[in-house]
Amino acid sequence: MTYTGSDVLWHGEPIKAVIHIDSNTDYTVYTDGSYDSYAGNMIKSIKFNLSEGNNKVNPLGIASSNSISMSIYDKDDALSPANEQSPYYGKIVNGIEIDISISYDGVNWEPYGKYYATNWDGSFSEGWHGFVNVTAEDMMNTIGNKDLPEIQAYQGMYAADLIGAVMEGIGLSSSEYYVDDRINEQMTYGITTGSKVRDFMNNICQLLFARVVINRSGVIMFVPALDTYEDANEF
Repeated sequence: MTYTGSDVLWHGEPIKAVIHIDSNTDYTVYTDGSYDSYAGNMIKSIKFNLSEGNNKVNPLGIASSNSISMSIYDKDDALSPANEQSPYYGKIVNGIEIDISISYDGVNWEPYGKYYATNWDGSFSEGWHGFVNVTAEDMMNTIGNKDLPEIQAYQGMYAADLIGAVMEGIGLSSSEYYVDDRINEQMTYGITTGSKVRDFMNNICQLLFARVVINRSGVIMFVPALDTYEDANEF
């Protein structure tokens, strides 16, 4: 049975993390070791720090990045950045993409967040390696720190077109962002202000009474500030 939106709590459903080591190499690990053909590798713990809920995010403006922290045990210590014998040595660096999925029926997997590594650390004591601790965050802070592209003064432009010009100006495709029709107002005139994309996001959200979140598929969502959603796991 797949998730229907009626149950918003976690009841021990298995979590999968796919770590994209490089363009040709993925490392997959689970909270339930029975999914791993290499018995002994598993996620010991995973914690989510989500700032998208109505009780966490400023209803106007941009939220800070959501983040995760994981403790992973690999029998060969392959994820330790200090392990020179690892096939991934030299590739365990910050910025690696980590895709998290969840299974509600034990077979099919649904997106549970797209993150980028910010820290790795391993341990070695008494002749044996321990867990590798990984922290990661979504792309919100990274995008917010980008320089605002040059946008001409506008008149009579719809919000979706202005947002699209900025998002695509920093290299995102139309599939990587979404503007809710309910905030797609026609804007009389104006200019973009500030030097960073976060300045633009804050300003546009103040103007449209909106907020910016990143959903579990990694899409940047411009949505009404005080709206609620039937599916609690939509974001």
